[in-house]
Amino acid sequence: SRVMSTVRLSVPASGPAAGYPGHHASNPNLLPQLMEAAMNCVRDYVQVRRAERVLVVAECDTDPLVAGSLASAATLLGADVATITVPSFSAGGFDPETPGEMLMGAFERADVVISCAYFEFAHSKKTFFDKLFSSRKRICSLIMGATAGCMVTGGRFPIEIMQAIGDRALKIFDGAKKV
Repeated sequence: SRVMSTVRLSVPASGPAAGYPGHHASNPNLLPQLMEAAMNCVRDYVQVRRAERVLVVAECDTDPLVAGSLASAATLLGADVATITVPSFSAGGFDPETPGEMLMGAFERADVVISCAYFEFAHSKKTFFDKLFSSRKRICSLIMGATAGCMVTGGRFPIEIMQAIGDRALKIFDGAKKV
């Protein structure tokens, strides 16, 4: 509705205006490292295969080199790739009409979804985790990691190291009553 879109414009959900200082356009000189990180994500983490339909979701202020490197990596693996840029998702889900039907249609037809949005799946009734993960899609939500700096840093590590870190953290926190 008209009121909601006015609210959405005055309350930024992502980007520099919302206080994410590392969220800015990357330098094209980072492209080799971004491609290495994107291949790590696409090939090793979500395991994209030839002819699969891959959807890369970017918000309007997502770094285009990050979204482009993910789409390029999937294309190099032989996937059918589409990138969709959407307005920022609302923090806390205060706009229940998001995401729009175009994104939902693309999502329904994708085999793999890679999201570079800051507040997305957990902040929407349409895409809440119970709906997303009950499907057979493979989903990679980079959330606030969809910046060049995070991609380049995270992309240096093999998936086995990332899994070992996750397993160790789960062991530490599993059953904890206080953090």
